[in-house]
Amino acid sequence: MQLIKAINHLPLDGCKKSIGSSTCMQDIESAFCQAAAELDFPYVNYSFVQNNDEENPTSNLNVSFTPIFSNFPEAWMKYYVEHKFYEYDAILHTLEHMPINASIHYGTWDYARKLAIDHPKGKDQRQRNYYSQKVDQVFVDAQKYGLNSGVYIIHRTGPVQIIISMASLLSPSRLDESIAKHSLWKTLTAITVLANHTIVGTRGCDQCTKNVRIYGIHEITFTATQKAILRCYAEKGNATLKDVATAQGTSAETVKFHLKSIRTKLNKPKISGYALARFAIDHNLI
Repeated sequence: MQLIKAINHLPLDGCKKSIGSSTCMQDIESAFCQAAAELDFPYVNYSFVQNNDEENPTSNLNVSFTPIFSNFPEAWMKYYVEHKFYEYDAILHTLEHMPINASIHYGTWDYARKLAIDHPKGKDQRQRNYYSQKVDQVFVDAQKYGLNSGVYIIHRTGPVQIIISMASLLSPSRLDESIAKHSLWKTLTAITVLANHTIVGTRGCDQCTKNVRIYGIHEITFTATQKAILRCYAEKGNATLKDVATAQGTSAETVKFHLKSIRTKLNKPKISGYALARFAIDHNLI
């Protein structure tokens, strides 16, 4: 029943180019949040995780974590970012233990927490102990904001991992009972795949991309010129400043200025124009 209700809300025919009072991304967010609420999860966070180390794609040292939508308490999201909890997020940690050939992985927050504590990061025992303590602190502090337990599902599509985290007001033990009651994993997997399909369909819509946020707080917006420059690099990865300037009918210095602005917005000061374009495409920004 939850799956049918979610499908009825999702714009499966592609982006409607914001005809009406809402954008497709808002419709997708609303549909997903409604389906989650019916499954006893009042909070949903839908994120992209992408490795940005082009020289070493298996590296875990340089990743981006960008929520596309989230109705987690804003106070918690702000607290999460301020304390850099994304560096100790147990759900992100599970990516390192996900089989390479697996496209879907899911579990409870409690499972992810135990996995991260049992296999902590760090070069020595002191660092590993500190990492385990911080992992535990994330969950303890989350409970202060009413996020008592939860589940996650990871859907891998090429270089991008899509992570959906859903929080519950239930205790971990009562959550296990709810999972069994709803046959949760099959339902959540189906909704996730459909949502991913519809989100891909919103690429290129200026209205839909306004909903993209870094860490659930700051919206990312590009000017029309910045989007045009990124599309130039997307079409020709080895394009020079002069090539892009000629295509845009402007100067190389102007292109350089806009690239600097884009890097600042994305907090990626050292990556190339092509890498910026790839990032923007994968995160639904152009």
